[in-house]
Amino acid sequence: MMNEWLPAGKPFISNDKPKGDKLYLVRIRVADASVKHGYHPFIASTRQMRYINDIYPKKLEDRILTLSCIDFMMFNKYYTSNYQILDYMIFPRKVRGIFNAYILKTYGTKKSTKATIKKGDKTSEVYHDALFNNFWSKLKLNAPYGKFGTNPKMISVSPIFIDDKLEWVEEIKEEKVNKFYLPVAIFITAYGRLRLLEQIQVNRHRFVYCDTDSVHLVDIDTPKSLIPHIGNELNKWEFEGVSVKSKYLKPKRYLKYKKNKKGQLEISRTIGGLNKSEHHRINFENFKQGIVIKNGKKVSHNVLGGRIIKPLNFTFK
Repeated sequence: MMNEWLPAGKPFISNDKPKGDKLYLVRIRVADASVKHGYHPFIASTRQMRYINDIYPKKLEDRILTLSCIDFMMFNKYYTSNYQILDYMIFPRKVRGIFNAYILKTYGTKKSTKATIKKGDKTSEVYHDALFNNFWSKLKLNAPYGKFGTNPKMISVSPIFIDDKLEWVEEIKEEKVNKFYLPVAIFITAYGRLRLLEQIQVNRHRFVYCDTDSVHLVDIDTPKSLIPHIGNELNKWEFEGVSVKSKYLKPKRYLKYKKNKKGQLEISRTIGGLNKSEHHRINFENFKQGIVIKNGKKVSHNVLGGRIIKPLNFTFK
């Protein structure tokens, strides 16, 4: 949000390629496309809404894609394709740096409170103030992107009792007021994907896993492509350590055997969906598809007079 150009103004539809360096979205009909040999695909499958093996298929057929100009550039770089351009959505203006004052001030608070937390006394009021302000600053840093990406179709949920049983009634409301500007969120996402893909593709022979803001690579040497971009400041990659052993099942589910702050080896667990209190039951031997953790998750149920939280078994699928 700080250094890249973001779209502004009311866009217009055109069949002609944008002139100059204007930002745009492009809609294309893909007859067929294949990711180039040795590279990793990044166009998601629209046929599935779950994390599965082919969420990023290597081949595409008969698809209509709407891409930002950033994604369109990457598509042409990493795919061999046969497509037809349907139309462009062109933005009349672009802006840069308009959020910098807000970001720098909020990040400054987050950074100073983090230092206080590290050396603070957990029993002191100063420590707990810093803990809250650090958490609040993180929320504020994430808020602008989330607000620009807000879906104008909002669901309002109201609780009512029917025969002494609590039920929830949903009402879909669409905001008519033009207070959201989705293109900003689209381009922030595109720039983030660009930074991620740059490192994935150049280190493609070492790449094993990524999240929205992290890359996991084989080997302990830091890639030359990353060295200039590693640091503890904004717009930098933070080095999170070396794992002796790792195991990955799917997005948000992996184990890493790495050194803690005391230099001792321990298992670091990231297991989406499983209660934190049950993570200790998972190790490298039983971490596999199909295992069941008894009472591993909690689900809310409607009952007479209200709702209860009921433990259920958690299955690794």
